[in-house]
Amino acid sequence: MKEKDIDFLVLQYLKKKGYSHAEQVFRVQSNLDQAGNEEPAGQQSQSHSLDTDAGLQDLLFCVAAEANPQAYVDSFDQLVAWADSSLDLYRVELQRVLYPVFVHVYLQLVQYGASHTAADLLKQYRRRLVEVGGRQSSIRAQELVELQAVAVAQHLDAHPFAKAARSSRSTLALSSYSFELLMHYLQGTKQWLLLSILNSHVRFELHEGLPLLDAAAGGDDEGAGLLQGQAGHDVGAINATPLDLGLLRDGTEDSYATQKLQLEEERLSKQSAAGTSAAAAAAEDGFTEGFGDDMLDDGGALSAAAQQASAAAKRLKAVRDRALAAAKAKHKDMLESRRMPMIPLLPAHDKLKKSQRDDLEARVQLHPPDNLPSAAFFSILNSQQTLTSMTVSPDTKLVAAGFSDSLVRLTHLALL
Repeated sequence: MKEKDIDFLVLQYLKKKGYSHAEQVFRVQSNLDQAGNEEPAGQQSQSHSLDTDAGLQDLLFCVAAEANPQAYVDSFDQLVAWADSSLDLYRVELQRVLYPVFVHVYLQLVQYGASHTAADLLKQYRRRLVEVGGRQSSIRAQELVELQAVAVAQHLDAHPFAKAARSSRSTLALSSYSFELLMHYLQGTKQWLLLSILNSHVRFELHEGLPLLDAAAGGDDEGAGLLQGQAGHDVGAINATPLDLGLLRDGTEDSYATQKLQLEEERLSKQSAAGTSAAAAAAEDGFTEGFGDDMLDDGGALSAAAQQASAAAKRLKAVRDRALAAAKAKHKDMLESRRMPMIPLLPAHDKLKKSQRDDLEARVQLHPPDNLPSAAFFSILNSQQTLTSMTVSPDTKLVAAGFSDSLVRLTHLALL
């Protein structure tokens, strides 16, 4: 990099940080303000002849563009004019580059606080960008509507489309010669801003031979969008999303557990009511019928044995109430652990529901529940790839294996 380019980069950094005094001193000592060189930063940067690697060039001109976002607009206008003036054979392919570049130019303008400039640019090119292969693209129209909603820099990390666009790389298919023409133009005219966008957000798939035209070059609506039909989501973002594993809500197991809880609640309520009624009746008649006359003392009051029986009934009721509360809490925790299905579950027919309920009834209850059952694995040897089906009896004692020669072998697992 030339010394003048380095000085210009330092000057833009001082201006960005607001170091006005240091900026003035640096201008004088570096002679940047001599010879009437007072062009705007964006135009000044365009006149530099850089002979360094692309990374430093991108850094230099992106800093300059932050001071003058109009450089992005001018670069895009020049790219559009160049693509439209290309030879007919390559024009269709080269014009396909405009849409992804436009989206990221718009987002860059919003990031630098030039929302009005971005809105004007969208208004200028909206009708042209929506047209793909001679007809209107509904996918692009929808994406541009979402893009228009990105109005301030805070939206870049909050809006789904902007976030997905900035974190993804769209794919463009170009012929090798069209790609060479594009690179020759961008590098020859020092369009480092656009080169930076293409390097960061576009993946080129090159092919030999003639350029793809019409539908083969992206005229179909399916591949016209920036995110290639991913419904506003980047593949990388989807893969980075943690999996929400667990049983689905509103399944047969949930309805079965709810029904069992209701039956248990009814059973405990009946027992509690029966115990309370018996204790009340016994207390009212002095327990003479249920327990004999010895349940009353000489003064006609309840004896100690009767009082103990009444206290035992109350304790039993308290135990039942606690058991019912624990069952309800367990059922609530089970429902909260379920996962909502992303798509509605298909209704199960009665036969399938009955089969699932029978399996649930046959399930062995473990005590305590933390003790997981052991598992035994068996292999059928010498089947010679003729095994076609196999089933296990409901009591898990017998295994029936069917073979392609119509032979069925019955195995008693307990004897193995």
